[in-house]
Amino acid sequence: MSRISQLAPIRVTVGVDTHRDVRVAVALDQLGRRLDQIELATTRAGYERLLAWAERLGVVEAFGVEATAATGLRWPDTCAPARCWSLR
Repeated sequence: MSRISQLAPIRVTVGVDTHRDVRVAVALDQLGRRLDQIELATTRAGYERLLAWAERLGVVEAFGVEATAATGLRWPDTCAPARCWSLR
């Protein structure tokens, strides 16, 4: 009798580097392997695109966001992920 094992879902952690006009995000899987990278505008549409992109890669576990006084990420209330950390 053969068994087909079910693959575990990919768990995604996203790191976001903030700049004045763009955000650059990199997604890693649970083993630390790079899955993808994206550059986004600092607009509501850009934030929504970031979340949709991350969710397409797998189960999003966390966002780590670089925060500085001048360019720190300010999530629109409707887009803020529940697990978002600000890194300094």
